[in-house]
Amino acid sequence: MIYQSLYKAVVASKASTTNLGVKQLALKAASSAKGGKSSASSKASTSAQHKGGSVTKSSSRKPAAKREAATKGVVQQSLPVAKHPYPKSEIVKSISDRVGITRKQASETIRVLGDIVNVHLKPGSCGQIKLLGVKFVVAKRPPRPQRTGIHPVSGEKMVFKAKPAQMVVRAKILKQLRQITEGK
Repeated sequence: MIYQSLYKAVVASKASTTNLGVKQLALKAASSAKGGKSSASSKASTSAQHKGGSVTKSSSRKPAAKREAATKGVVQQSLPVAKHPYPKSEIVKSISDRVGITRKQASETIRVLGDIVNVHLKPGSCGQIKLLGVKFVVAKRPPRPQRTGIHPVSGEKMVFKAKPAQMVVRAKILKQLRQITEGK
């Protein structure tokens, strides 16, 4: 379900970058779902919106029976235990099969999810995000002073260079995921 809402956000963001607004896109989608209205009436409604006229639109929320019927197409089977780490292609395939969207849409959803993480962790942002049972936090690593030590191969004494302060991303496993990994 989260992937469907993310996909809808992707579609909405693409609509906002084009000449059509989100409301106009929703009107087009609603009209095509009802059997479509003629192109002349469609053009008239969009031109009325551009001129500031009011256009009545039906509620975009589906009745309860239709919502249940729409979710019946989504496969709600449990996933098998992973024997090896999934590459991106298998994750995309799994999402597309489970949610009922195309692989291209699933791949776009993962890309947008990565963009959302980048926006939260880049400099000047809040510096943290909770996602999939993990909290990612940007933290400042203090500078390390110059120090003397022993070379790991030759055993000779040597001087290790000083390192400047750095910004690093730390991941903290949240309680929900920790319970899954501990088998509780």
